[in-house]
Amino acid sequence: DLRRMQAYILGIPFVDLKQYDIIKSLKIHTMSKQNNQTFWVSVSFLVIGLLIGLLITDKSFLSSAGIDPAEVSNEPPVFDVDKLPVVNVSADNDAVQGSTTATVTMVEFSDYQCSYCHGFWSQTYPKIKAAYIDTGKVKFVYRDFPIPSHPQAGLAAESAECVRSLTATEKDESYYKMHDMIFGGLAEWSGNASAKDVFVGYGNKLGVDITACLDNGDMKSEVADDYTAARGYGVGGTPTFFINGKMVLGAESFEHFQSVIESELK
Repeated sequence: DLRRMQAYILGIPFVDLKQYDIIKSLKIHTMSKQNNQTFWVSVSFLVIGLLIGLLITDKSFLSSAGIDPAEVSNEPPVFDVDKLPVVNVSADNDAVQGSTTATVTMVEFSDYQCSYCHGFWSQTYPKIKAAYIDTGKVKFVYRDFPIPSHPQAGLAAESAECVRSLTATEKDESYYKMHDMIFGGLAEWSGNASAKDVFVGYGNKLGVDITACLDNGDMKSEVADDYTAARGYGVGGTPTFFINGKMVLGAESFEHFQSVIESELK
């Protein structure tokens, strides 16, 4: 009959009519209470969300609270090239990539074992190279800033310098080939007790035996001089860039670097 069907729908074991009526009443009351709770919880979340949205978009409220609206805006803050600190940075005698007569010089102080430096090398550097270095608009100079907490970073830097010093011709070209091999093989040598053997292997692929150079520490002072110079320029972390002296901190986007470079090309 009808009540048996209702019992089936409500999930109530049908025993007798009296018991059915009692259980049905309790079941419906419980379901109603649960539905009411669910409804009010949903409404509460909706109201809270609307209030937060209004507070975030109400710039006058944010300002009165001492919060810069730009910090919570959906739009990224405008990057002001003219407000970048300017430092008189030397390219020293380090390897140059690109035209030596380029009007823009980009110096990078970097650490081969730094993940952010690797990210710049793999994602942003190729775009800068294609657009500005290979076209003769930018002269790129890589300088060493091995962070003491990175155990293989100094050895990696020495390895690249050893390749450059031992190459008979096209020294800078060989340096950047080694530079790319070291960054490209980060997972292979970082944290590896046999990192030196890995670097020697890279050198061998370029036709240069850097074993004695590393064993004798021939390039330690070269790397140390870069590090000391960087500290004098205010470098505290990697990567740090100077584009015609304008300091750019961190592995920024290509567009970020592009805006600085283009401002210097005008």
